[in-house]
Amino acid sequence: MLLGLSPALAASVALLPLDGRGVDANVAADATEALRDALAAEGSVEVPTATALSDLLLDGHDTELRKARERYAAGRKAWEAADTELAISALIEALRLHGIARSEWTRRGEVADARWILAQCLLREGRVLEGRAELEKVAAAWPGYTRTRGTAGPVPTKMLAEVELGLARQAWAPPDGDVLDDLFRAAGPDLLVVGVIDATGLVRLRSFEPDGTEREVSDRVGVPIDSMEEAWGIMATQLAGLAGPRSIAARAEEEEEPAPEDEVTPTVAPAPTREAPPTSSRPVRIKESGSVRYDDRPVTSRWWFWTALVGVIGGSTAAAIVLAQPPEVVEVHDEDAWSVSIVSPDD
Repeated sequence: MLLGLSPALAASVALLPLDGRGVDANVAADATEALRDALAAEGSVEVPTATALSDLLLDGHDTELRKARERYAAGRKAWEAADTELAISALIEALRLHGIARSEWTRRGEVADARWILAQCLLREGRVLEGRAELEKVAAAWPGYTRTRGTAGPVPTKMLAEVELGLARQAWAPPDGDVLDDLFRAAGPDLLVVGVIDATGLVRLRSFEPDGTEREVSDRVGVPIDSMEEAWGIMATQLAGLAGPRSIAARAEEEEEPAPEDEVTPTVAPAPTREAPPTSSRPVRIKESGSVRYDDRPVTSRWWFWTALVGVIGGSTAAAIVLAQPPEVVEVHDEDAWSVSIVSPDD
């Protein structure tokens, strides 16, 4: 499962990085963190960190990720050395390995960097259509990325603006079913949340459950992002509500589990009446740390008896009374409180 779930079996909500439409990558990243913080503060659900989610998705693919980074480094070095052909080859291989490692979501920055340099290589070679296609893939994978990278190199400012504008006009869509299935298999959340924020501050979230149930939550926030804005808490509460029924069912199932055979649930016997006190000592019930246990030793063997009695009567007098007339111990139960009283045999 995604996290070590708490003893209460709180539902887990996995939040993927929000996309952006008409905003730069920093705004989308800030919005993602604001929503994640609001979910954590909501208190009824477990929210994995981006690192925890990344580690689960990449589990078993460390070799591919390492090789992808090595090929990216080689491609970047070749690009800086003006060896465009070698750079293109290395970067294409790096992207292929990222695909195998399923790191499009977990390492979006690395994938975007590789595509960005590949686009510049292609444009340098005069392969304009291919270069533009890579820029569009960068923008689709991490909207706003190209706006934060500047205009150095052969990428025309006009082309960047056209790519971003074209993306902003496209209807946002969540990842395809195969990606969602992959995420559920790797992370096992009760609720998977993806979403988008546009230039007007409209946040649209899409939640998915393991059985395929799909729902939408939306609200408008201010840009730049203020993580303390009330709208984040409202959306977090709505998402927690969607994940909540599964958590309640899990807790109910846990409560129905039979107790271990060696566990005995103590019962409360009615206190004897004072009119007919028994002639011998009875066990004393003592409440300790939220449980009840029996103690068959005489009450006079308990340290607290002597401490309490000495404090009230005086040491020598108390000792004389007890030695002369062994007390009778009577159990008294008053609602949620246990108490012990000392009664003289003559009473």
